Amino acid sequence: MIITDKYIYGTLRECVDELWKRIDFVKMKFPIFSFAAVVSDDITDPDQFAWDAEAWFRCVDVTKMFQGDSYTGFSLIFGYYGGTVTECMELFMESSDDEKSLKETFMQRIGNSTDLYGYGILAPDDYTVFEVDTVEV
Repeated sequence: MIITDKYIYGTLRECVDELWKRIDFVKMKFPIFSFAAVVSDDITDPDQFAWDAEAWFRCVDVTKMFQGDSYTGFSLIFGYYGGTVTECMELFMESSDDEKSLKETFMQRIGNSTDLYGYGILAPDDYTVFEVDTVEV
């Protein structure tokens, strides 16, 4: 696994675990990120990520566009660059017991997105790269 300010590289499960640390459930801030459906499993140089990875998708929290500031969850949209919205998900963290289940559902939505565009299901043990933005919507 490789983690930089901008990239998280590893298996889908590892990437989701690292991304989860960046979600602020108190201040209701979700990191915007892109993920690749196809990436080599032997990258050692972070500068290779942008060149090696293929089939980029994006995940954005659109809660404020629809729910306002009092909403206690995230409304997530997964979309393919150059395409359309592929998946949606409501993310609520009500207790620590929910975390494992939410991560599994989150990974399923990512896998469904990549499958819908013909790249097959990105499984938890498949390699990917997340490019995390610092910009908020």
